[in-house]
Amino acid sequence: MNKKIILLVCSVAVMSLVLSGCQKNSDTNEIKNVKTVETMVLSPSKYDVTLNYQGAISASETRNYYFKSSGKVSKVYVKEGQQVKKGDILASLDTTQLNFSADSVQSNLAISENSLEKTISNYDTNIKNAEANIETLKQSITATQSNLDVLKSTLEANEALYEAGAIARMDIDTQRAQYESSKANFYSLISQFETAKNNLEKLKKDQTNDIATAQENVNLSKNNMEQAMKNITDATLTAEADGYIATIDISEGNSVTANSTAITAQSNSSMVSIGVSADDYNKLSSVKQIIINGSIIGEIDNMSAYPEKDTNTYTVEIAFYSDVAVIGELVNVDLILDSVDGVFVPMESIININGVNYVYKINEDNTVSRVEVNIKQIKEGKMLVDNLSNEKIVTSGLKALNDNDVVSEINQIGSLSQNGGLYD
Repeated sequence: MNKKIILLVCSVAVMSLVLSGCQKNSDTNEIKNVKTVETMVLSPSKYDVTLNYQGAISASETRNYYFKSSGKVSKVYVKEGQQVKKGDILASLDTTQLNFSADSVQSNLAISENSLEKTISNYDTNIKNAEANIETLKQSITATQSNLDVLKSTLEANEALYEAGAIARMDIDTQRAQYESSKANFYSLISQFETAKNNLEKLKKDQTNDIATAQENVNLSKNNMEQAMKNITDATLTAEADGYIATIDISEGNSVTANSTAITAQSNSSMVSIGVSADDYNKLSSVKQIIINGSIIGEIDNMSAYPEKDTNTYTVEIAFYSDVAVIGELVNVDLILDSVDGVFVPMESIININGVNYVYKINEDNTVSRVEVNIKQIKEGKMLVDNLSNEKIVTSGLKALNDNDVVSEINQIGSLSQNGGLYD
């Protein structure tokens, strides 16, 4: 009996040792299968949606100012080398003769406008009178027609009596004469009515033509007046942009010919030209800011209305101010359209498998799942993706990972922010 008990105790002890060893091996294997990784929690941040181009810096713009009409220089308001602002007066001509011409044109305009008013008034009166005359003729015709019908009935009745010898020949002749006279008067009124209608129709046609002619004279006088005032305005040269005076080719008291250079000015700004695609050209009205080489602020100075034949792109000239700009230097031009939210991930957190980009997302049970990502932009080691939001992802240790692996975090970094732009 004692031997059996001893044997049973030994068996239990052996089994305990075996089970204990298996448990230790199992725990060791589980520890070995947990993989350590670095992680980060994603969160949206602001980024700029931009159009990105390159262009070469060109020299500052040269503007040649000239008078559009000949005359005597009355005043020169600037000197060579002087800084000027847009709208500053540069020089002016003597406007005595121009003012006299403007007064004469103003008088002609008043005459033509008065003539138009009289033409309209006269035709209105004549047409009203003609219409009234036609209405009177209508009434006369109606009355004459009624009287003629009565005379005709009476004449026909009396002619029967005359044939019977009841009425004297003189009486019947008198009635016949009255009837014929009334009949002649009736047809005369009909003729007058037709003539009056034709005259009214002609009067209305003449009204249209004469008023149109009078209106053309007024329009011509107005155009002449506008030109006269423009000539006076053009007798003063004003700066079209900020800059400085390079050369002055006129002097006070001397005569100057039309369209000959009077003053040359240089702008203070530099210029960069870019060739914009047709799609982007339609977005230029939405540009909120232009940044050159990451820091210099620019603004659109000019846009071509038609694309270049060779490149099918639109030329856009951007002006900017910089003390370090070098003529011919190639610069980056970012045209900012908007600022929106997006999620950026480190480049090293993305793994490419068979041409498809993935990140490893950490689940609540510390397992990882491989998630395909859509990359919209790569900039400065960061990638903008459009199908992630607030997930926790693996940033280091990706190569050893597989789907459903258990991981342990050894370090968590903060989310990325992005101040760059997105290619639209």
